[in-house]
Amino acid sequence: MDGGDTISSQLVKRTEEIRRKLHSLETETIAKRSGARLEENALHLQLLGEEYLVKLPDYEVQSLSNDSSEHLKVLILDYLRRAENVDSNRWIAFREIPHGEFYSDNFKRTTETKLTRKFQGRKDQFVEVANKCGGSSISLGDVGFSFDVLPRFNIALVFWDGGEEFRDQVNLLFEESAPRCLPTEGLAMVGRELCSQFIKKAQSDQL
Repeated sequence: MDGGDTISSQLVKRTEEIRRKLHSLETETIAKRSGARLEENALHLQLLGEEYLVKLPDYEVQSLSNDSSEHLKVLILDYLRRAENVDSNRWIAFREIPHGEFYSDNFKRTTETKLTRKFQGRKDQFVEVANKCGGSSISLGDVGFSFDVLPRFNIALVFWDGGEEFRDQVNLLFEESAPRCLPTEGLAMVGRELCSQFIKKAQSDQL
């Protein structure tokens, strides 16, 4: 069995496990905790601005706008299983997430380092792209924005102006309640996806 087959087998096993746990919960409870809309025997929600339909009772995930990776579909099911309606007033770095310190260097390279390089000396462009991506202004850094990644799950991007002596810096932050909504690998995935979309939007605006 090659590596791809192994990954596929692991995904199938994980998906089946999550579905078993979802079947043990009341659908109305899942909808209330996750913020998904229960309508016509399906759960409706958005992930990073894309519409998804989760058909009941089998919890089959379908993208309404484009083809989606199996990893993102499993992430949606995991979110439905875990999500709690918890208010969070504190933002934390990836390294503060349980077990996040072991993967923080890699996560930083694939998110914050890329954002910092892309928007170095371009605070105005950062603000423009954030607004176009539907960000909501928050009081962090020189400019900061919160993004709705899932119905009750937000990620913040914060720009720190280094002035004439230091380099600018862009940070990615999670709500303190994030680990209750997704496992560490899921948080890393949505963080990378948000950064990728943000950079692609900046690049498309420059064409």
